[in-house]
Amino acid sequence: MHSARRIIWSTLAVLALAPAAAMASGSGSTAERHQMSMYKVEEDVSFDAVEVKTLSVACNGSDYALDGMWRVTQTDYEPQLEDQATPPGGWNDYNGIQIWDSHSVGPGTWRFTIYNDTSEAAQVKVWVTCINKRVQPADRDAHTHKLVLGNTHFDTVSFSGTTPGTAKAGNWDCPHGSIAVAPGFEVLKGDMRVFKSVPGNNNLTNWKWGFYQQGFAKIETSIRCLDLASTSDANPLHYHELVVNQRETNIGIQAGVKDEVKIDCSPYEKAMIGLFDVRAVGSWTSPFDQHWLWYLGMEPQIKSRVFRIWNVDSAVWNARIGAICFNDRIGRRVLAP
Repeated sequence: MHSARRIIWSTLAVLALAPAAAMASGSGSTAERHQMSMYKVEEDVSFDAVEVKTLSVACNGSDYALDGMWRVTQTDYEPQLEDQATPPGGWNDYNGIQIWDSHSVGPGTWRFTIYNDTSEAAQVKVWVTCINKRVQPADRDAHTHKLVLGNTHFDTVSFSGTTPGTAKAGNWDCPHGSIAVAPGFEVLKGDMRVFKSVPGNNNLTNWKWGFYQQGFAKIETSIRCLDLASTSDANPLHYHELVVNQRETNIGIQAGVKDEVKIDCSPYEKAMIGLFDVRAVGSWTSPFDQHWLWYLGMEPQIKSRVFRIWNVDSAVWNARIGAICFNDRIGRRVLAP
């Protein structure tokens, strides 16, 4: 069973922030800066033992899905019952739940395929973060503008052996004036786990995945491009630009626990796309159990992104975490050429 909930993030900011390191700047009176509508849709998914489920999570109406994510909540286990498998040396929250598919299948729809490869019930939560296709009117701009999202670009990569592999999402670079959004993947053959999902450069024009595979694996990666400039509308003809920041840090994961750590956006931003790398400061290789930090997923919150990472070592290890943060308002009007 699973149920969907749409959670709206309030965007009633009185003042707009002009970030120091914004991907696109937006200064000037907030009276001419259109309000953004950003929210998340979430579902709780329960699994029986050894069960596969495919589900889609959709934004409202014609809104755009910028990121899809999951979090392994729990795999049931009762060690007092003799007829149940023993997790030590066998399955656990990391290697027992396999994410086979997490990618955009439409401008506002995300698809997940998840496999519970354990002898017990399991619970997983999935989300998609959404942004309005048409921005709201401003105080002195009663009209509206549209945001422009490009088509999905796909690319298939194959890995062999047990050396961790990386791939540029969709093998695609977004053109100048746009950023990479909706990074996704689908496992076509083989067995693998994700250890990295990060921007490929400082301009956010491409995205990079990192995978642990076992033997041969074939994976399809994907990406979309979102224009930073809105459509040109009204009289005089003008447009507005999105105000976007990349925020990240290296953070210590406590020894021997399934830790939850977060990155915060500014007071006037929403964390719309998450980024992580649990191999950033380690040289761990495959198989899966030969490294210390295990990625269990993440949760989008209003101004933060919360990551669930399991440190199976007796020492603290650092992980790279971050978020692509979108300002509540797009920038001031710019006259169209």
